[in-house]
Amino acid sequence: MKGYTIYLIRHGITEANLEGKYIGLTDSYLSPVGIEEIFDKKEKLYYPPVQKIYCSPLKRCIQTAACLSRRAAP
Repeated sequence: MKGYTIYLIRHGITEANLEGKYIGLTDSYLSPVGIEEIFDKKEKLYYPPVQKIYCSPLKRCIQTAACLSRRAAP
């Protein structure tokens, strides 16, 4: 049987997060701070290569997955 490793990563910070608001299923984009933080963490931490990425259809989750799948900062 083939083994798999699954990594769970939370989305980056949104503007609402910075304002201390709980947004639940409200669809919002990452804040510039959130995007910068993702790339900073990606640079400092080791994220192994992956074959597939699955994420929620929420914008903030799609953005986070896109940032982590890129090889360089935007």
